[in-house]
Amino acid sequence: MIRPLLLLLLWLPCGAALAHQAGVTDTSIEIGHSKLLLVYTVPDALLAKLGATTPARQETLARQAFSISNDGASCPLESVKPRPLPDIGSQQFGMLYACDHPLNALKFDYLPGVQSVPPHKNLVRLSIAGEKLSETFDASHRTLETPVGFMLKLWGKQLPPTDFKMKTDAQPVGQSFWRALARARDYFPMGVEHILSGPDHILFLVGLLLLPLTFRQLVALITAFTVAHSMTLALSVLDVVNLPVVFVESMIALSIVYVGLENIWELRHIDVHSDFLSPWRRRLMIAFGFGLVHGFGFSYILKEIGLGSELPVALVLFNLGVEAGQLMIVLPLFPLLHLALNRTLEFSVARSGSVVISIVGGYWFLQRVL
Repeated sequence: MIRPLLLLLLWLPCGAALAHQAGVTDTSIEIGHSKLLLVYTVPDALLAKLGATTPARQETLARQAFSISNDGASCPLESVKPRPLPDIGSQQFGMLYACDHPLNALKFDYLPGVQSVPPHKNLVRLSIAGEKLSETFDASHRTLETPVGFMLKLWGKQLPPTDFKMKTDAQPVGQSFWRALARARDYFPMGVEHILSGPDHILFLVGLLLLPLTFRQLVALITAFTVAHSMTLALSVLDVVNLPVVFVESMIALSIVYVGLENIWELRHIDVHSDFLSPWRRRLMIAFGFGLVHGFGFSYILKEIGLGSELPVALVLFNLGVEAGQLMIVLPLFPLLHLALNRTLEFSVARSGSVVISIVGGYWFLQRVL
């Protein structure tokens, strides 16, 4: 029991050390009559890794990111409209592609460039005649074929008779609400994937579990963390409160260091024969306080996407996805740790795991501030 748990703690940090700075790129594609509007969002940190530090080089990288064809014929890039997103440390590029006849069989190739920096994912959302599709590009999946004509026949729909301009008007809130609600399959899984692919959030949760807890205490801790990060997730996405990405990422790393060090401090005079009273009431405040910081981290992916009038429903669905991902971590891990922490070598797991957590959190902190 002890060895697998320690291996798990050592494995978690092997993910992306800069979970949000490296993050993901986001692509929104709206299909018109013979044109398509592609909005591509890239974090500044990722552009910096590729040496694209000037607006001209960043636009060049965006222009080269995609190759699009319709029925085998290339669709040239007609215009590009860059837009900086300083609140989330990203650059956004609106790119209009023109094809020589109505869109039928589209092929998207995500070319070597940004995605060559591992680990990297590009979350793609397509809008075709009001229907929504989602896809993910990564190192092993760089091509997407979309039979637009076949889909339209299947749905009994048609492309708009005229093409749109670079910037479209926002839709009425009521219509947007139902469209967003229909896209639960997009935002809910995005929330689940976001927390499961974020090793810093996972490591913080594991740190909270490394002192002996009853199930009631566990529920209280997770509730405090959930309430806190839900608050700041909403405040950040709604642009009520904005904090620099580097500050948030650094504080998330420090939260991991703190939890690990507190575990070590609480266990410093404990042996296997001692009755141990977990300081869980104080850890409620810790979970709530650092949960506020983690909420800002959760918000960046939604702010990158730019949800417009779909934001309220998307925010709820994404947050529910985060909660589901959180439960996927805690529910199976709690009984394993509870069993380990009540056996002969009970506190060796907590001590060893807390040392690992503190070291990894410190390493991430240095990475994010330097």
